[in-house]
Amino acid sequence: MIRRIFSAGTAILASVLLLAIALPQLWYPLWFDQGALAACADVLRHGGALYRDCWEVRGPAAVLAYTIPMLVSPSPVAIHAFDLLWQVFTALLLALLAHRMFGLRAAVVAAVLYWLTYASINFFAAAQAESFANLFFVLALYAGWTATEIAARPSQRTAWLTISGFCVGVLFWFNYSFALGGLVPFGIILARVAQRRFSQPASETTTRSAVAPLRVQPVLLYLLGALAALVFGLALFAISGTLPSLQSQITYNIAIFHNVPLSARLDWLRTTFWEEIVAFVSNGNTPTAGFKDTVTQLSLLGRGYPFVFALMLMGLVAGLFRRNARSATWYGLGYFVVAVAICLWQGHFYRYLFLIILPAMALLAAGGLAEWQYAAGHAGLRRISILTTVIAVLFFAGATVGLIAAMLPWVRDAYDNVVVQRKSTAALYQESRLAPYSSLAVELNQRTTPLDRIVIFSDVPAIYVLAQRPNGTRFPYLRWAHAAGSDAIRDEYTQQFLDDLTRSRAKYFVVTRTNYPWQEANFIEVLKSMTAVHDYVERHYHYIGENGPFLIYERNVTQGADQ
Repeated sequence: MIRRIFSAGTAILASVLLLAIALPQLWYPLWFDQGALAACADVLRHGGALYRDCWEVRGPAAVLAYTIPMLVSPSPVAIHAFDLLWQVFTALLLALLAHRMFGLRAAVVAAVLYWLTYASINFFAAAQAESFANLFFVLALYAGWTATEIAARPSQRTAWLTISGFCVGVLFWFNYSFALGGLVPFGIILARVAQRRFSQPASETTTRSAVAPLRVQPVLLYLLGALAALVFGLALFAISGTLPSLQSQITYNIAIFHNVPLSARLDWLRTTFWEEIVAFVSNGNTPTAGFKDTVTQLSLLGRGYPFVFALMLMGLVAGLFRRNARSATWYGLGYFVVAVAICLWQGHFYRYLFLIILPAMALLAAGGLAEWQYAAGHAGLRRISILTTVIAVLFFAGATVGLIAAMLPWVRDAYDNVVVQRKSTAALYQESRLAPYSSLAVELNQRTTPLDRIVIFSDVPAIYVLAQRPNGTRFPYLRWAHAAGSDAIRDEYTQQFLDDLTRSRAKYFVVTRTNYPWQEANFIEVLKSMTAVHDYVERHYHYIGENGPFLIYERNVTQGADQ
């Protein structure tokens, strides 16, 4: 009894400590990607339709995920709280997968490593489409593995096969390239079909030799599950009358995909992929990792990642040589390889894309720790096994210490500002690099009513959410204006932008100065290159001042209807 109480107390204490490491994310601001998703979620929250009323390059599932916390509160804190809760379920689901593949110890290790790798990411990487998609990646793998491993009734296998395929279909709606993740469960299903592992259980009136293996049905069920998710998504767009808007968005994605040649993708893989991983590990994702320069970055033991990679290699060596773990090891390796391939396939090479690799890393590392412990049962290898087990445990300790240390400065900063000084969230944002976002949002909110529309001609979509004012166009950001991948698409979107601006009669039109929101950004020149839009702004708006890097233009109140 005392032992159980002690174990339960230890588990609770460890859970509290793990949760505390991630709490600083609650006060992360919204930068470009989070701001875009939040802006579109806000449009949906007010009854609008995705792509028709708010254009976004990513799939609709990420926007729908953002809509859930914004129904409670449109604040960044609510978004990040929901994101962390989502990651709790992802870590637990990954633990279930690791437990089924490698055992109980692996379950604990996988959950802890995934949570810590996610808890220690930079603010730009948090609450991304990849963050929410990870749960469906893991669920697809778990369902596929369970369907091929359990000795259960055919109805249970039918359910798991369908669920696995359905999750792959959902991944498509997060990011079209994520559907490649379906290759992993599909591979294990095909392997089991080839091994005649799918068969009806023998009944009292049949002999085992008379049982016919089901060769086609498992594959068909998996594909039907994926098709169901795709059809369901298309039906929602059809019901809302926005299929043409979805088609336009897919056309844009195809254009920017083909804008990156295969040679460039392969060159990135051959020459800079490892550099990108190192940069992700060191900074979170970008050279401007910390949104607050006052917080000193702490890098101890390589932030734990070298030990995670070492455990992965140990797991591959042990798992591929142990017959009972070989299939599970190949499955985990396939997950890792496909995740890397998806990063390569997208061709953009943003470092936050590595988020989809984190569960695969944690799974393989957990297998590495577990497999060497199982190897200790071989008498001839007992000494070697004990040594490797000790090394694996030390690697796990190094990984956890390094990952936790990376977040300690942020934990201390959050505690000092939120608990000791009791600063508001708005005050915290004013101390960060994104202070101009908050300053402009406050001014626009004070100058307008909730019905007034504003237009921010730049790539700072978070301002719409912070100001809680509707966008005067369907475009929360203008990246397409200089990276459309096609002149025809750029011209089409420019006309749509002008039509929206003319129709909405936005009260304020704001453009950013040169080199903001990033170096070499020049949205003033982009505006001038869109001649029709520039001429319209010149006729119907007048300059009233600036707010930091933002130039503010107000609509002429004395003029009549737009010409």
